[in-house]
Amino acid sequence: MDKVEVIWMDACIEEAHISNEMADALVALERRQVGYLFKETEEEVVLVYGTIENIFKGAMAFDLAIAIPKGCVKKITRLREDKNGD
Repeated sequence: MDKVEVIWMDACIEEAHISNEMADALVALERRQVGYLFKETEEEVVLVYGTIENIFKGAMAFDLAIAIPKGCVKKITRLREDKNGD
């Protein structure tokens, strides 16, 4: 799996009793996620983090995964491997 950085736009939410001024100040948030590119389709990008080897009868597992809607993605950058191949 390639290591990537995904720049994407996320929703911003505030709760209960929001004034007009507060609602007017809300903006979408630009996020940057770095992880392993598990899957990319027309609809989504799936990143996984923290691989765990041989925990489920020899299969690889992951600590965390996130599915980002493709319409929210601004940019995907494949990251260079270091000298150790990591």
